[in-house]
Amino acid sequence: YNEEEMIEDCVRSVYASCYPIDKISVLVGSDGSSDGTISILKKLQKEFPSIQYFQYPRSGKNKILNNLKEKIRTDFTYFIDADLRFDTKTIPTVISNFADKNVGACFTPYKIMASTDNNMGSMGEKLYQSFEKFLRFKESQIWSNINSIGACCFRTHLIMPIPNDKVCDDLYYILGVNKQGFRVVFDNSTFKYEIREKDIHDEFHRRIRLISGGLATVKSMSKLLNPSAGWASFFLWSHKMIRWASPLYLLALLLFGLLMEESAQREWMLAGQYFLYISAFSGYFFELSKIRYNIFKIPLFFITMNISFVLGIIRFLAKKQNAIWDRSGLQNKSKN
Repeated sequence: YNEEEMIEDCVRSVYASCYPIDKISVLVGSDGSSDGTISILKKLQKEFPSIQYFQYPRSGKNKILNNLKEKIRTDFTYFIDADLRFDTKTIPTVISNFADKNVGACFTPYKIMASTDNNMGSMGEKLYQSFEKFLRFKESQIWSNINSIGACCFRTHLIMPIPNDKVCDDLYYILGVNKQGFRVVFDNSTFKYEIREKDIHDEFHRRIRLISGGLATVKSMSKLLNPSAGWASFFLWSHKMIRWASPLYLLALLLFGLLMEESAQREWMLAGQYFLYISAFSGYFFELSKIRYNIFKIPLFFITMNISFVLGIIRFLAKKQNAIWDRSGLQNKSKN
């Protein structure tokens, strides 16, 4: 939606790949864009005839993807958002993983290329994704991933129709592959780039959207929570469900400290928690003041993420999640 600043470089990165151009078909769905996105695609189509673009009424990403799914004629489908760029080796490297018949989907890590690399939103996301990269690689070695990362390649026949506008499309597709008994592998031998600028407020609201949509997605795939689903169930609980409950751990830790009898252990426990929250508040002050003081950015990111978890859970329970995004990836306020 309204990606005139991003769409051309995104499309060109696909055709700049080492993968044979005659085997590439690009489908672009525009969710009622009112800017110059379509004009740019018309120009690109003259250079790359295999581009097809579709202008739909404003209805949300999930409905757009369901419509595009019916137009796919290739064996493999690679979903990519407008703010991502492929490395020249990304597509052929990812496709090579499908030589294993048990692999139903494959994705890669990404590098954050935003110029604001010193703010909390960018710095925190980089650290978080480093940790996520480790987990995804290890899960992939054991069996399969249950996590999403914005761009992923699938065997087309395994792509399940998205049931509503509440779920996260990429997570739903990945869980769908697991549900059908296929692996989702993480290939860290190549990568893609994310170029969207980041700041604390955008990351905060993006995280709320991801949590509420993630919970809706897990609800629609609830059978994967059953231990009978094997490794997929274990990873879904350990990587997602337990993490989303982390605000409860912080609250329980604080209450436990307050209710303990007077002791040195109690004082140290409370002092550590107070230091965490004061550091986060200080980090927020420095962030707003644009003061470069990195030591407080990690506690700020940690606390901000946990607050977004709480608000995401509330949004999920209130059923306010939907798939209509604006350019920053947030939900359209008129739909909340």
